[in-house]
Amino acid sequence: MYITKEILTEKGACSDGLRWFTKNFPEGADYQEALNFAAEQGREDFAEWGLQNFGSVNTVLEVDEINCETSLIFAGRIIVRGAIRVAKRLIAGEGIEA
Repeated sequence: MYITKEILTEKGACSDGLRWFTKNFPEGADYQEALNFAAEQGREDFAEWGLQNFGSVNTVLEVDEINCETSLIFAGRIIVRGAIRVAKRLIAGEGIEA
């Protein structure tokens, strides 16, 4: 899914969110790319708003472990075979299996 300023405007994004998105993604961005960047930049609120308004996707992130110094917000399902270390938030649109 590709997100643009126009789509965010249609969904009713706040002016702060629109400014932030347009500054960082002037041509738009892939949905997960925008979620990743928002989490890395400490804008979990923007990423969570995106999940609430665009929903989950049928994608699986399968890893041996997660070691994240920020947050990890994934629109699909996360499967982790080992340890999970996340400094802030771990959110998955389709759930987490560990």
